[in-house]
Amino acid sequence: MAGNPHVWLDPVLAKQQVENIRDGLIAANPENKATYQANATAYIQQLEKLDTEYNQSLQKYPNCTFISFHDAYPYLANRYKIKQVAVVEIPEDQLSPTDVQKAINAVKQYKAKAIFGEPGVDNKLLKALSQDLNLTLQPLDSLESGTLDPQHYFKAMQANLKVIENACK
Repeated sequence: MAGNPHVWLDPVLAKQQVENIRDGLIAANPENKATYQANATAYIQQLEKLDTEYNQSLQKYPNCTFISFHDAYPYLANRYKIKQVAVVEIPEDQLSPTDVQKAINAVKQYKAKAIFGEPGVDNKLLKALSQDLNLTLQPLDSLESGTLDPQHYFKAMQANLKVIENACK
């Protein structure tokens, strides 16, 4: 996981990010300390609730294994004791024969339950691969972009939880 920036996909690590942002804002603008503290506290409570939801849902599927074509989920997988394997670096639309063989071998070796791609990416190769492996290709959002809705993170993470949970059943 060294060097992987996707810490926000682990609600516990996201909580540390909120605390760091809060502290940075207070240092830069101390006259609004109370507002920053209140907002951070409210956000952290939502993160703690999200963490509880993930724990309660995914503890039913220990070691559920999924294939991901974006190395965005090691923190999430580690936190909730699921496994991400056969990661192929982006761009996922340029999978090599080696990448495809690696995915096939991983599905067989780990008895993977799912293949996850990026939302909004229409990738014929991934669809064909998932069909060949008799697995459903499902979108998993890495939250690298999104709307300006303050609740976008929580909505997307809850949608991700449903996708993971359904894939692991």
